[in-house]
Amino acid sequence: MKCPHCNNELNELPLCYGIEAPYYFYTVPEEKRTELIRDFCVIDEQHFFIRGHIEIPIIDNKEKFIWSVWVTLSEENFLKSNELLHVEGREHEKPYFGWLSTELSFNISINYIIAKDNGTYARSWCCSVNRIRTNESSTCG
Repeated sequence: MKCPHCNNELNELPLCYGIEAPYYFYTVPEEKRTELIRDFCVIDEQHFFIRGHIEIPIIDNKEKFIWSVWVTLSEENFLKSNELLHVEGREHEKPYFGWLSTELSFNISINYIIAKDNGTYARSWCCSVNRIRTNESSTCG
């Protein structure tokens, strides 16, 4: 298996999967209405997105499975997160509410998530998932 970014051969199965832009980005016609820079995206100067990680523990493994996802933020929280980007101690900031803006390729529905800065620069937003429900019916009581 090869890395899609650098084309290097991978020795192990990757544990982090994601997409380069929020879902809404791909629905906008190719005009100068979008701005996508690294982990931040603005569409029409009114839709604000930030990329973060949903970390899922793996049983009997110290590693975590990671979905790299996009979350909407209010304009106020988006601007605040950018202002604090290089500020030491920003991980103590209260979490920001956001809507998941990434289509994940499995059969569950995620209603909303809470974005919390973990204090590191690269992919620094750790997302905790609230109200997960599967789209499959269960026979278990």
